[in-house]
Amino acid sequence: MLLQVAIFGLALQLFAKNVFVSKVLQNIGQVSELGYWAVLRYLLNSFLATHPITQVIILVILGVISLILRDLARGFSAYKAMWRRA
Repeated sequence: MLLQVAIFGLALQLFAKNVFVSKVLQNIGQVSELGYWAVLRYLLNSFLATHPITQVIILVILGVISLILRDLARGFSAYKAMWRRA
């Protein structure tokens, strides 16, 4: 899990250098008035319009987040099962 967190931190640093998050959030605020599908289309078009390296970084971040969430869920379920036995 330590390796996952290290990769996540590195990917976030690269992401921060390539993406202006405040601008993306500002644009989502404007698009959100049109509905959820407009936000989804905006996010998809924004993703497809970025450089391939940025796309890979985003996919790595999402993958590492899913692995960390999986590990946390397993840990909580094992903790809960331990207390059920006691």
